[in-house]
Amino acid sequence: MKKHSLLAASVALALIGAVQQASAANVEVFGFLDQGVTYRHEDGNTGMKGPVGQSKANVLDSAGYVTRQGTSHSVEEGTGNVSTWGIKGSEKLSDNLEVIFHLEDGFLADDGTLYMNNVLFERESSVGFRSKIWGELKGGRMPAMSTGSGTTGLLNSRVNPFGAGWGNMTGGWKFTGTLASARWNNMINYKTPVMHGAQLHFQHSFGGKNDATEGTSDTDRWTAVGINWTGNRSYVAAVVDWIAAGNSASRLTDKDTWKATVGGHYKFDRFTLYGTAQYLKNTKWIGGYSTKEYAPLQHAGDLTKGLDGWAFSTGVDVPAAGGTVKVSAAWGFGENNNTSNQNKYDRVNLGLGYIYPLSRRTSIYAVGGYFWQDADWPRMNKKLLWSRVNMLGFHVGKVQAPDQSIVHDTEYWLQQINRASVVANVESGLLDRELARKIRSALDELRREAAEPGAQHCDLYIQFEPKLLKLCGMEASRLHAGRSSQDILATSNAALNQERLMMLAGETARLCDALLETAKRESDALVPAYTNGVQAQPTLYSHYLLAQVYVFSRDIERMVECVRRHDVCPMGSCVCNGTGWPLNSARMAELLGFERTADNAFDAGQCRGNDLPLEASQIAASVMLHIDAFLADFMTQYSQTKPWIHSVDPNGVYHSSAMPQKRNPGLINDCRRDAGLVIGEAQGVLMRMQNLTLGMADVRDSWSMESLMTDAAVVVKTFAGIVKSLRVDRERALAELNAEWTCTQEIADTLMREAGIDFRTGHGFASRFVTYAREKGLTPANVKYEDFCGVWSEFAAGKDLPQSFPLSTGQLKQAVKPRHILENRKTPGSASPLMLEDQMKSASQMVRAMKSRVDFFIQSRKEAEKTLESELQVL
Repeated sequence: MKKHSLLAASVALALIGAVQQASAANVEVFGFLDQGVTYRHEDGNTGMKGPVGQSKANVLDSAGYVTRQGTSHSVEEGTGNVSTWGIKGSEKLSDNLEVIFHLEDGFLADDGTLYMNNVLFERESSVGFRSKIWGELKGGRMPAMSTGSGTTGLLNSRVNPFGAGWGNMTGGWKFTGTLASARWNNMINYKTPVMHGAQLHFQHSFGGKNDATEGTSDTDRWTAVGINWTGNRSYVAAVVDWIAAGNSASRLTDKDTWKATVGGHYKFDRFTLYGTAQYLKNTKWIGGYSTKEYAPLQHAGDLTKGLDGWAFSTGVDVPAAGGTVKVSAAWGFGENNNTSNQNKYDRVNLGLGYIYPLSRRTSIYAVGGYFWQDADWPRMNKKLLWSRVNMLGFHVGKVQAPDQSIVHDTEYWLQQINRASVVANVESGLLDRELARKIRSALDELRREAAEPGAQHCDLYIQFEPKLLKLCGMEASRLHAGRSSQDILATSNAALNQERLMMLAGETARLCDALLETAKRESDALVPAYTNGVQAQPTLYSHYLLAQVYVFSRDIERMVECVRRHDVCPMGSCVCNGTGWPLNSARMAELLGFERTADNAFDAGQCRGNDLPLEASQIAASVMLHIDAFLADFMTQYSQTKPWIHSVDPNGVYHSSAMPQKRNPGLINDCRRDAGLVIGEAQGVLMRMQNLTLGMADVRDSWSMESLMTDAAVVVKTFAGIVKSLRVDRERALAELNAEWTCTQEIADTLMREAGIDFRTGHGFASRFVTYAREKGLTPANVKYEDFCGVWSEFAAGKDLPQSFPLSTGQLKQAVKPRHILENRKTPGSASPLMLEDQMKSASQMVRAMKSRVDFFIQSRKEAEKTLESELQVL
């Protein structure tokens, strides 16, 4: 060990010395973001549940079969494809030699957590040397070459259209064959220079997670050799890898494992064809992720054998409709060496997907897969996986998910309602204290189980109660006296919809901040204002933006008032007519954070539960309409040859694939589309409610409301990013104003103010002059004083008016200047620059007041939760 440590120190010193003499390093930050929604249907063995599959050996029942988990359905945020970020770089030491490093980490985009706890760069952490003559040598934590990940993998998306990440959902080749452990610690990796398109590869991992086992027989050690060849249209790779099994008691097999994989692709003119073949010998498991099944048939500590088998896959990429259709099929078969009979298995999976590029960096996709296994030893398993990208706001690198920290799920509220029932019933003498403590412990256990990764959460009380009774017996059903699924779910849905509204209110308040920020930055920018689709008046862009602050503040006010109006706890309403059990409804409302109890049991359980989703959905639709109106205003000028308001977001605009001159406002178009989709979702609530008898749950569906309100929040957040990116080209905007006669109302006003000409007469002159000017091609930028005098002479002839034009040259010049027009505005709320600062302050105060109302709601709920937990502890 001392010799090894000394060698490591020497290498480190050599690197430091070399770096001191080298040129500046080339360092790059990289990554990608993947987000969506996955639907999963499963009918398989216990322990095989998605998304991770088995993590320990099978346990057989008395009949010699693996226990079944039964059919299950789940909808999960996230696609199984890990989002990543990292830092990589190189530094030249000479013309032939450079130092290289690669640091990469994975995280889950749906909640931001690291993919592997306590490991900062779990996907790769490597450093080494690259030589044009000698090849590349590096060490650290790296992907196995029998994957396609990082800087060292040779397979995955090169041998199957779905690669690694999408392969988690469709299967690709990994569901029928198997990967190595994707990454290994303490690894050295060497690859030769490319020779005639070919390259040789070698990897060895000393294994172990600490110095005590690294490189010893107490840990698994992994080795791989490979070769790949790249042609103009083709790619081929072959990898053989094996594991020298360690002596640790925690191992799954006592035999060395090896496998061989060959794969590649060929690009035909109209499609790309992929294929793989793999032989497995004594592997610990087959499949990957949710289809992973371990070979051992008893507990994990037994000395066991592995699986032998073959696996084949094929697939194609076909360009279609501006995107790419992906199709794959795979078949695997073999036997489990842990039993001499009933040991055969067959596996089949199919994958189908479509990816559409929105820009160079951004794509949307929908992929799905079907997996089937027939294995004699554990009966038959079936899984149907389907992943659907949430189309709303899916803009990689452009918009983050909305802040959902205040939004819980039905499982959470079922917990809270039961916990509050325990406290309220004990206080009222309706529940024995000893039984209450027993129920509390069971609820605590269910809460811990629900917090486990991949845990199934309940959407119905009839799913939740059996788990509670299983832990503490039928006696615990005393807690349900005087209650029903009706008032429990009415309470849960009311709380959830209030939280969703406040989530949307919070995002809308942040949108108002973005509008204020942009208004301050563009405070002096003059732009045209339009009525009836025609240029009408000059205004300040900041004045226009402040108007939007008032618009969206009213939306926030509607949300807050809706929450306040429906801040009623239905508990105690039971089914339609209340309950004979003397529940303390007021105490329940207090412990759950509601403002008041229901005045009418039928209303609370059957009517209000429909009204709240309807009202919330229409408020969300009104926000979308306001966003649409703003974007329509923007597009009016953006369609001009040279627009005067533009977005500086580099990801917000993409180039046409056919017309080099085009710069399409992709993000703005996407935001408008998404707003329209939310409006459609909102009208769905109304349609479901039409001709619906009271007592039906069609409108109260929690999933559809969650989707609607989350989608709305994503659109608002996307729009806020657009607002922040807007900039006014002041010179171009002024030119647009001076190309049209938006100043003519001011000419009429000036004639009345300075010369005593009545407004209608002044208006008539200004209108006649505009007709003349347009015929002559005159604009405020090139018109002369003499032109006004000539038209006035004709207009005033034979009338009781001054026969010479009554305004001086100076007065006329001021009247046609857009900025002077605004400076002359006197009424409160006008676009006068002198009044703008006060309007800015007033709007800022209004937004702060709205935020405080949202914060008050959130804090009230948190305080109620703290009070409830405190009361539970003193039982």
